[in-house]
Amino acid sequence: MLITVMKLLSGSDLAGFIKERQAHQVRSLVQSIKIYPKLAIVVANDNPVIDTYIKLKQKYGEDIGVKVEIHKIDQQDAKEEITQLNSDDSVHGIIVQLPLKNVDQTDEILGLVNPQKDVDGLAPNTKYDAATAMAINW
Repeated sequence: MLITVMKLLSGSDLAGFIKERQAHQVRSLVQSIKIYPKLAIVVANDNPVIDTYIKLKQKYGEDIGVKVEIHKIDQQDAKEEITQLNSDDSVHGIIVQLPLKNVDQTDEILGLVNPQKDVDGLAPNTKYDAATAMAINW
């Protein structure tokens, strides 16, 4: 007789585990090599839904010890803003919050992000996997 034991996976328990692991990793960076992680989110679309989503990202960053800066800009200023963030050594990651107001410029603007700082994994030659695609595949 074969007995199968199943364990129910709690999404909130898993999310809590992942968040605590990330907080531990951030504390280790700070304690061992004095890196204080900073994420810049570039927003070029004035939309209340996007604003809510950004606040959630900012809160999550606070919870794990990552400083999150919001850069609300006009889309025409994206090149200048992203170039400045790319060259800022205190910024470790950049997210271009999608959708952009003018979606026809999405690839061009994402392509401006330094692949080493592209934490969403959307720029060409990025060193990271695209987070949304990884979540779906996982």
